[in-house]
Amino acid sequence: MKKRIAALLMTAVITVGLTGCGVFESLRKVDTPAEVETPTPVEEIVTETPTDTPADNITPEITADPAAAEPTDDPGEVPEPDIRFLTTDFDGNGWDETCFYENKVTMINLWAYWCGPCVGELPDLNKLSEDYADKGLQIIGISLKEEEAENRETVKELGITYPNLFYTEEFDEYMDTGYYPTTIFVDNEGQVLGNACIGSREYKDWAKIIDDLLKE
Repeated sequence: MKKRIAALLMTAVITVGLTGCGVFESLRKVDTPAEVETPTPVEEIVTETPTDTPADNITPEITADPAAAEPTDDPGEVPEPDIRFLTTDFDGNGWDETCFYENKVTMINLWAYWCGPCVGELPDLNKLSEDYADKGLQIIGISLKEEEAENRETVKELGITYPNLFYTEEFDEYMDTGYYPTTIFVDNEGQVLGNACIGSREYKDWAKIIDDLLKE
């Protein structure tokens, strides 16, 4: 009986031992991936800089638009004058609108020898011409060619020294009223300033008008 019990105990011990080995063996088995990707070392990673990004110390080149650099106005261009004419003075010298460009203001006085107010203000105009010559004023008298002899004699008797020209049709629009004297002012680009002045004036009255125009 004792021998039987001992045999049974031995069998149990062997069975347990074999089972334990199987368990530990299964625990020792670890599934290993067929292929493991090795990460790239940090020091081997190279970051490429985009070629279209300028470096910090390089200024991008800026190409200007040629059209933007072109001036819109030609500083040498002279505006078309309001009055274009061609005539001569009492001495036969030729005159045209270019005479306006030489002075800041030109005073054009249209007159006739038979007009009392016209003749009466000529000495004042002559004095204005002398007093304002260095201030940018030019005075020009204009009268009819048909009255050349009489007008020439009047100018001589009164000692008028500023130039007197013969009338041309280009001044017709300023004589629509038919009144003498009629006076107009022109700037150094040939542009008529304001409206025509009808009638004669004394020195002081003309001087005030002239002073205001020269200030502009």
